[in-house]
Amino acid sequence: MATAKKAATAKATAAKKKPRTRARAMIQAHDVEVDNRRLDGVLADLAEQNKANAARSAENAELVKIALQTIAAVTQDLRATTQEIRALGHEVGALAHDVRALTQELRDFAHRTDHRLGALEKAIAAE
Repeated sequence: MATAKKAATAKATAAKKKPRTRARAMIQAHDVEVDNRRLDGVLADLAEQNKANAARSAENAELVKIALQTIAAVTQDLRATTQEIRALGHEVGALAHDVRALTQELRDFAHRTDHRLGALEKAIAAE
């Protein structure tokens, strides 16, 4: 039991003590090599690539904006054209109805003309 008491006292004492801070050694980027290159050179290249990527991203964002505006304009034109086609379809339907009516009138006229011509031919033949 005495051993357990000593262990508990040692833990309590260790908890009260401040943890020791260790001075960390600073590593300089130019001291680190990555694939036969220094880290500071690699980081500089990555920064340049990041700048180039940001510029391309901005250009692409502008192109996307223009594309979306174009799509919106084309969609609006398509809707207007669709409405015009529907209106023309109604007009064509009305014109087709008129053509059918005229065709029937011409048939009726041709029938009456044939009937009159037949009557005239009979009258001439009877003379």
